[in-house]
Amino acid sequence: MALTTLQAVNSSAKKPKIETIDGVEYLVFNTVLIVPGVLAGSEGALLYENDPVEESTPLWEGTPLILDHAYDEDGDAISARTPEVIANQGLGFVSAPTFDGNLKIKSYAAVEAFKKRAPELYAKARRGE
Repeated sequence: MALTTLQAVNSSAKKPKIETIDGVEYLVFNTVLIVPGVLAGSEGALLYENDPVEESTPLWEGTPLILDHAYDEDGDAISARTPEVIANQGLGFVSAPTFDGNLKIKSYAAVEAFKKRAPELYAKARRGE
């Protein structure tokens, strides 16, 4: 199981910060989410050009942070913003999106959900790997 956002992640190559929000402990990573160019998207290889990626930057605020891409029973890509996806794959949320030639975010992964859903990946993330 791969954490899509954290695969390209930890752009600072440091251990994540730990923050508590409303009693929930989060690992917080500086993340490179999209590097414009040809990327393997949920619907196959697509060209992600600078202008559309930059224009989409504010839309990423509050997007759920999930394990893998979200798919329905037929294998079609679906939104990560559904209650079912969040309940089954959710780890947290993304915040503070910026664009400097790459789309960057802060990934907030709830410690307990991360440990439960991806314990090996959680351990690597805690070590800054």
